[in-house]
Amino acid sequence: MKILVLGDAHLTATTVPDIGVEATEIDFVVVVGDLLDNRCRSVETGEEVLRSIARSVAPVGFVPGNHDYPYHDTLTTIEGVTDLTESNTWEGVRFVGLGCDRFNAGTEIQYLHDPFQGDAEQVDEWLGAYREQEFGSSPPTGSDLVRSELSASELERYSARLRHLRDGLDDASEPRVLVSHVPPFNTPIDVIREDGSPLQGHHWGSVAVRHALREHSPTLCLCGHIHGAAGVVEVDGTLCVNPGYRGAKTIDIGGESVGIDDVELDYE
Repeated sequence: MKILVLGDAHLTATTVPDIGVEATEIDFVVVVGDLLDNRCRSVETGEEVLRSIARSVAPVGFVPGNHDYPYHDTLTTIEGVTDLTESNTWEGVRFVGLGCDRFNAGTEIQYLHDPFQGDAEQVDEWLGAYREQEFGSSPPTGSDLVRSELSASELERYSARLRHLRDGLDDASEPRVLVSHVPPFNTPIDVIREDGSPLQGHHWGSVAVRHALREHSPTLCLCGHIHGAAGVVEVDGTLCVNPGYRGAKTIDIGGESVGIDDVELDYE
């Protein structure tokens, strides 16, 4: 199966991509979110782009980004477009998606403040132990943190997102592809690198996605959101791809190994 994955496009009303690949080469197109742009949002342009891709290239799978989430239903009811936030199997491959439901999407736990003070390793370790206790009991004995130090809503958000991914990835015999707008936490593809950003140098991915990879090791994880952290890395046994801002890649998962190639897009 050959997948075309499209990174954050941030379309304006007048800027649309020329996909530039032969339709016969692609079996499925995955849009990892932020098709629209907050400052110059044109839902009609987004609809037309998805409709055109589905018509002329291949069927489309979509997860909403933090710029798209108010228009999730509109963008996923287009003919030829599949909502990947509901698990779907396409040509023998299971796609499990996680989109955004708020604008300031990022790490579920706001770890840049007390008690973690920006320590990515600490939050990953602590939530990993919390996860192993099935989300409901106190933090592990000996932890220097107590549950009350974290917002209950943050823990609930982390738990709900991980449960959603577990439900889709559990008991799947076919190859699995996790599609998330936000990349896995504490990896090379979730680091904020923009000069002048107050978050520069920090990890801003999803801990729930990272822990889902650790538990299930799907074949692929396709993501976006962090524009300056484009790349292909292996995380906990899963090949993770962030195409970057207006980036695109083809991914062939039909053989013994995964083949990945860059695709040049022309934004008119």
